[in-house]
Amino acid sequence: MKLDKLIKDSKLVERLDKLDPDNASGSKNDGINYWKGKKIVTLAEWKRRLVRGGKLLQKGTEEDQRIKEALQFFPDDYEHPLFPLAVQERMEVAKKWYNQYLELMYFRENLKCSRLLCYKCLLCPDKEKSGQYVGISRLVARAIEINNEKEYDNNSDSETSTTTPSLYPCSVLNRFKCPYDRREMNKKPKHQKQLRNEEEDSNSIDVDYLFLLSAYSYRVELAFIKPRKEKSIVPIKNVEDIYNALTDRETLDKILEQGLDEEHLKYKDEIVEFFMSIKDRVRMEDLTFYKPTDA
Repeated sequence: MKLDKLIKDSKLVERLDKLDPDNASGSKNDGINYWKGKKIVTLAEWKRRLVRGGKLLQKGTEEDQRIKEALQFFPDDYEHPLFPLAVQERMEVAKKWYNQYLELMYFRENLKCSRLLCYKCLLCPDKEKSGQYVGISRLVARAIEINNEKEYDNNSDSETSTTTPSLYPCSVLNRFKCPYDRREMNKKPKHQKQLRNEEEDSNSIDVDYLFLLSAYSYRVELAFIKPRKEKSIVPIKNVEDIYNALTDRETLDKILEQGLDEEHLKYKDEIVEFFMSIKDRVRMEDLTFYKPTDA
């Protein structure tokens, strides 16, 4: 039997917490006070084990010992970055521990951790808060919406339009409760699967697809930085220029060729094909023009 299950199923946790109430986990709603054989303490207490007297860790024997002591516990909440810079430089020491810490956050479906996992999804609006993006994620999300899905009546050829809630921004923003995660839905009871199918109708958007489109959008955002900052083969001076570039194959190809590095450039052709497939649904009002800073 695994140690975690043995500890959870026994009354050992309760006895230990009675002996050491000051260090008992502040979060007992899931009944887990130990993880991978290590006690869960509050995030504040765990950080005090790393930083003493208000001084950040430096390199040295004493600091190494403090790191080892801290790694005998897990904090009960998520924080990023968790370690001071001096510890991050030696993360090999804590790599296994950190993976187990993330497993704990996933197990508890920690909201802070969940929000960070959502960041790379197409439907997460957090990226736009930087004031540097032109709104490609928003534009793509709204282009793939089933806002005016045409339905044919079974008894006639007449068309009717239906309106579904807007995809962007996501109303959930919780990776552990993602409404587009088919794998998670397959784990649910049959009646819950049927309820979801009724709600979503023909909406077949999947979380993996959303992350793929987010990666496309990010690369396009990168490619648009140079044309907005300096002389370019395709100058971008306003929203209309962005719209024209996104809906013209040759122009978009040139911008991607100019603005992407070798790592991202290998996706150029499939990005162009995707944007040409949605160009009739691209709306200029979804775009915003920002002049990039030099930072």
